[in-house]
Amino acid sequence: MELRIVVGIASGYNRFNELQRAVEGISARVLSNELKDLETNGVIVRKVEEGATPVMVTYEPTEYAKRVIPIVNTIADWGKITEINYRMNVTCKGIKMGNFYQALFLAVIMSYKAFF
Repeated sequence: MELRIVVGIASGYNRFNELQRAVEGISARVLSNELKDLETNGVIVRKVEEGATPVMVTYEPTEYAKRVIPIVNTIADWGKITEINYRMNVTCKGIKMGNFYQALFLAVIMSYKAFF
């Protein structure tokens, strides 16, 4: 889920309800927990506009996340090619592709964060 949330925020869906609509199938509870995790790990920043009624909360990618987005886009492009090949009966032996992309994304982020 975190990958889809980060991509959503980077695409301009900065408010909670916008993100919930953009990330299909995510509950408010799961989205809230994932946003907290992403904020704790320095991937996004939660901004509260004081003085606004009701209180307006937005989420923005950090500089770190902005540097990772091109890598994610490259992985997404690779994924599209892989999916096309998969549909043409090129097997990926028992790997559920959605889980594979999530694991690959997390590995890239952790590796990237270790170097910078």
